[in-house]
This record gives sequence, structure tokens and C-alpha cells, in this order.
Amino acid sequence: MELVAKQLVIGGKTLRCIERMPVGMIFDLAEAMEGGEQTMQAVAAMSKMIKQLVVKEDQGQLAEALHSFDNPVGFDELNTALGNLMVQYSGRPLGRPSRLSRGPAPTGGTSKVVSLSRATVSRPASSSTDGTSAAS
Repeated sequence: MELVAKQLVIGGKTLRCIERMPVGMIFDLAEAMEGGEQTMQAVAAMSKMIKQLVVKEDQGQLAEALHSFDNPVGFDELNTALGNLMVQYSGRPLGRPSRLSRGPAPTGGTSKVVSLSRATVSRPASSSTDGTSAAS
């Protein structure tokens, strides 16, 4: 099995990154971004993380990419580049998980409703999985 180096592609540059990312880096970034706002604390945490992930030999190119006036990098490109790098580290996409089934599939049988008042039993016509009666 060939080991593929992690890369950050940003500002037209491909930068080599460390092979394994400590999970604490993700914790620090998540804590800084808590609340979903782009605060300066979150930006600083993202900056620190990127600088720690890019290998020392490529730090100069990283600084050039992030400070270029000829080919300026915006936050959308930065977020995309960092997201792609996180996919490389995790080995899976960062998208939201798919919606899980809302429960078991209907069996087609009838349901029983049992009342403890005078031992009555009723059978509704049918029911659906979303909680509404299928008879209406």
C-alpha cells in the first residue's frame, strides 16, 4: 500500500502537510468556532492550525499564498482548501450524514389499540410511519 502525502492546495500552490494530525487541533478549532460565528478567535485558530499542518519546508509558500495581492485567497477558497485537507486526514467526506430511516418500514398489518378502561380493544383501519392515519 502506497502512502499518499497530505496536501493543502491553495492560491495555486500545492503544499505538503504533516502525515498525521493530532485530534486536539480539531478540538481547538471547534471550540474557537463555537456558536457558528466568524470571530477573530476562530480566524486565529484556523491560521494556527494551517501553519501547524503545513510542513516547515513549505511555510514560505504558504505565507506567499495567503498574502498574495496578485492571486488573493478569500475565505471561501480557504474553507474549501481546509475542508479538502480534512477529508484527506479523515479518509471520508465532511458532508452532513445522510438522513437515517425514520423507523421501521410498515408491515402492512393492522395495529391494536388497547384501553385498560373496561378491557376494550379497537383496531384502526391502518396507520402510516409518519404518525398520521392512512385511512383519512
